[in-house]
Amino acid sequence: SVLEKLVSVLTGPVTSQTPLKVVREAVTLVSKFFLQNLQTLQRHDCFGQLWLMVLRLMLQFIKRGSDDHDAELEEVATETLRNLLGVLVSTNILGFVSKSADSTPVWWQMTWDCIEVFIPGFGEDFSKSLLGSSPAAEASAMPDVP
Repeated sequence: SVLEKLVSVLTGPVTSQTPLKVVREAVTLVSKFFLQNLQTLQRHDCFGQLWLMVLRLMLQFIKRGSDDHDAELEEVATETLRNLLGVLVSTNILGFVSKSADSTPVWWQMTWDCIEVFIPGFGEDFSKSLLGSSPAAEASAMPDVP
């Protein structure tokens, strides 16, 4: 798919010595392409895999910002990830995983696990910001983080 090619092309520059200005622009490009084509992409049999590719790329953008001490790249990539997750959750394409949920797609758990490895506490903060901070909402909506 076009998304797979885009992610593949951008993975190289993110891990090389590509100028940070170009990498920051790539964050926006990936996000815009993904969101503008979301309705088509979600009908794809391998949507979960496509999303995980985008997620990994976003996490690489965040890591590059952190490694290169570029607060702007790290912040832009983190906020972009927050926005992508917000859209996926609000449209019920992605959900939070509870300990008792057996029927959720595997890629939901992989999403939250992946994020937790790169940005510890992000999933918990994200769910609180999205759902408010009532104890009942937190208990039912928290990502299942080991």
